[in-house]
Amino acid sequence: MLEVDVLKIKNKIDDLGIKQKTIADRTGISESKLSLSLQEKRKLSVGEYASICIFLKADFKEFLKEV
Repeated sequence: MLEVDVLKIKNKIDDLGIKQKTIADRTGISESKLSLSLQEKRKLSVGEYASICIFLKADFKEFLKEV
């Protein structure tokens, strides 16, 4: 089974120096939902995950891990 590795997403965002507000604005995910998701207090929907991957120009498999 696969699940989103939020730590990998957070690390990529930090490495690129992108603000969460920028990601929220560009992906249409509210800042509060994005923040909760990156704190692992809320799961990303498939659409939100896809939007983040597209914005970060990342392969959809990049932030997945085996559980």
